[in-house]
Amino acid sequence: MDVLKRKLVFNESRKIFQNQSITSIENLSNEIFYEIFDYFDGGEIVKIFSKQNSRFEQILHSSLILIKTHFYLFYYEEIMNKDHELEIFSNKLCSNLKILFINYSQNIIFLDAHRWEQLILHYYPQLEKFYLTYYDGINN
Repeated sequence: MDVLKRKLVFNESRKIFQNQSITSIENLSNEIFYEIFDYFDGGEIVKIFSKQNSRFEQILHSSLILIKTHFYLFYYEEIMNKDHELEIFSNKLCSNLKILFINYSQNIIFLDAHRWEQLILHYYPQLEKFYLTYYDGINN
């Protein structure tokens, strides 16, 4: 009897699901977005999905995405061309970030230790580890 009841409930829920269609990306479940986010690094997620709408902002600050960004390697190469872009990007990252790796080249201005200290204190108060690597290009 219990098996028959489960089968009936399953068939009914399948009919309901078949009658529904997803007409826009905003109608996708959060779980689908979490799966999509697995294909991007944390910086790309913020760059692509921030400021789209309030729902994406909520997803970006949800606990599952925060967990992903706690231990993720961020490449700031594209973002570090201008000082204000770095601050805008940092403002979009979660303030609960625990570990931050930054690899970059081409702009020696970002080697200012005092500036990094101020950015970290302001944008990443929970940061436990910070790794900075600067690559100086060799001209032939």
